[in-house]
Amino acid sequence: MVYYARFLWPNMFPCMVLLLFWSLLALWEGRQYHLALIGIWLGVALQLQPTGVLLVPFLALYLVLFRPPLHSRRYALLGVLAFVLLFAPAIIHDLTHGLVETVPG
Repeated sequence: MVYYARFLWPNMFPCMVLLLFWSLLALWEGRQYHLALIGIWLGVALQLQPTGVLLVPFLALYLVLFRPPLHSRRYALLGVLAFVLLFAPAIIHDLTHGLVETVPG
């Protein structure tokens, strides 16, 4: 039995997915600032659990099928910037260590 664990993601990943779904619903209702929040929730989810990458096709499918009203590109750019900033440490680590996280084995 494990008494102490050093992993945070088993408890937080479902919360990020729930926040992501909430933001998608709010975006469909017309609240544009949730585009920025989607970038944040996705960036955090991918940091917590690598299988969070499976959320990306779901997001693309959602945007194609439901076509939520996108009136402002400012929030979309803010979301992309938030995602990139949240992923910057992992990207910098991979680039400075010979892409060790991308090589299998």
